[in-house]
Amino acid sequence: MPTVFEEREAEQQLRDECGIPDDWASKAITIDMFFLSDHGRLARDITQAYGIDDSFEVSRMIREACTRLCMPEGLRMFEFKPPTGHEMEGYSFLLTATKRDLEMGIPKYLARLDTDQLYNAQSIVADLIKRKTDETKRVVWRVCDDFMCLGNFREEEYLKAVDFMAEKAKEKHSEEPPGRLWHKELQIELKPQRVPESEYESFFE
Repeated sequence: MPTVFEEREAEQQLRDECGIPDDWASKAITIDMFFLSDHGRLARDITQAYGIDDSFEVSRMIREACTRLCMPEGLRMFEFKPPTGHEMEGYSFLLTATKRDLEMGIPKYLARLDTDQLYNAQSIVADLIKRKTDETKRVVWRVCDDFMCLGNFREEEYLKAVDFMAEKAKEKHSEEPPGRLWHKELQIELKPQRVPESEYESFFE
């Protein structure tokens, strides 16, 4: 199953390849869907136009006539919508990210570049790192055990993070059988992490 990071990478790749502006909304479609999304409204329009009494039956017939779009495991389809006021407002554009797109990752992508492209990428990356380093930093309070992060909290939510850590500590303690050495299983901590302001909101998505 693709991770959130892989989905974001695939979405950005589609934006770059197809020239989709950043202000266009997007969402990943991961479940089966019908091509015809608003069959109820179409059914009502048909019943009114032709004087048919049973709109429910018309709706059922439309649903049966629709082609179901099945989403294979590992595939992602992204729906892009233009912003309000755009000449294409009201339309949706569907683009598919293949398994290769989702699994490409940075190392595999860089391996496809030639020497000149790699030197250019190195220069771009160095510039991006400097920009990130120079950015204003904000604090994310992170509650972590010995294996993973359990929760992220905003810089003004310190007490909320403390309460969350205490709750998780109680859960861990109640799950441990009596008489065991509890060192790693019960290890939990609250730590501040300073992150660039441009990355701050991503910790809470």
